[in-house]
Amino acid sequence: GYNIAIGNDAGKYGSNANYSIFMGYAAGEGDSSNTSNNDNNTGIGHMSLKAITTGDDNLGLGYRTLNANTTGSRNLAIGNNALDLADTESDNIAIGYDALGGAVAGGEKNVVIGNYAGDALDDAGSTVIIGYQAASNTSANVSNSVMMGYRAGYASEGYATVLLGYNAGKGANG
Repeated sequence: GYNIAIGNDAGKYGSNANYSIFMGYAAGEGDSSNTSNNDNNTGIGHMSLKAITTGDDNLGLGYRTLNANTTGSRNLAIGNNALDLADTESDNIAIGYDALGGAVAGGEKNVVIGNYAGDALDDAGSTVIIGYQAASNTSANVSNSVMMGYRAGYASEGYATVLLGYNAGKGANG
């Protein structure tokens, strides 16, 4: 109860959702085989939070933000395709076009700011990535890292790494 859904298929399977707002085609649609039981979510944009089932306290603003999220909670995604492939992950912040756009398998507690920043990550946790294309084209585990600057960590690998500055660590391994 107490939901707002505007748009074709918005909040379609969210009969058990509470205090949520979904605006846009298929925003907060949910899963037909699992009547959505989620609370306090806001998805504004075409297919924002489309797959949500039991995840709570998420905010998605933009086309396909948090699109694959089913059970992840406390995520914030702003910008088209931001955090669009994470499904069960929680406590992530992604701001920018395609920011943290990879599958981020099990990756939680990340802060990613910048267009294309962390756009291909499929394993990262407790990481801070800031800058245009910072950690872009990087699919390796970069958990516990800080990458700040234009293309810092671009196409690189490195667990618990600190990279600061223009092209810092670009293409580096290890």
